[in-house]
Amino acid sequence: MTFSNNSMTTLVAKRWQSLLMVVICAVMAGALTSCDEDDYPDPYESYVYGNWELIAINGGPVPQYMDSYFTFSPSGYGTMSQYDQYGMWATYDITWEMVGNYLYVKPIGWVDLWTYTWSAQDDYLYLYDTSTGNTLTYVYYY
Repeated sequence: MTFSNNSMTTLVAKRWQSLLMVVICAVMAGALTSCDEDDYPDPYESYVYGNWELIAINGGPVPQYMDSYFTFSPSGYGTMSQYDQYGMWATYDITWEMVGNYLYVKPIGWVDLWTYTWSAQDDYLYLYDTSTGNTLTYVYYY
């Protein structure tokens, strides 16, 4: 079988065109795929969404001056309310992030970063403070 120069040129051009289309498809597939972990939220984050009231520290009652409330919104922001060092009730904006069984809470504008491991059962959220070793028991409130 013999090919003319014209048909050989056409065959080579079609092969290059096919190869170019494959390369374009591969580039587009990579460009449209995100590696951002926000695309795959932690399935356990929803356990902490909402309003929580501290009801026990290491299984014991919470003194009034240590009352504490967290509100965790799906956006990664929320609030924390407690008595400040002057005995005044104060509410602070926070950011929070859950990574595996760790919950990181940071009051906005503070240097502090609180690190907890956590578990949840029914309407209870158990935070294990990694810096103090305390177990904080929160109950969900509506």
